[in-house]
Amino acid sequence: MNFFLSKSIKIEVLNSTVPFYTYKDEEYEYFYFDTSDYPPPDPMINLMAGLDLLKKSNQKLIMINHKLPLAVLPKIQNDFVFNYEELENGFVK
Repeated sequence: MNFFLSKSIKIEVLNSTVPFYTYKDEEYEYFYFDTSDYPPPDPMINLMAGLDLLKKSNQKLIMINHKLPLAVLPKIQNDFVFNYEELENGFVK
């Protein structure tokens, strides 16, 4: 993620409790936040705030968390396509 953060710009996101960043490449605009060190309800609050940023099909949200946010996935599965990756440090992206 260091590459992402080195190329990104910090942005203000309504209702967020952690820093958000954005980065654009030729294909996508990415929004990124990390709640891996935050207890509930911060991960869900920031996930919902981040999802509100997604207005175009070429935008993606990247969340780093200490675990997969299983409680929210059924609530968003009809509106968003999501996938996840387990990171070497045990966190989930």
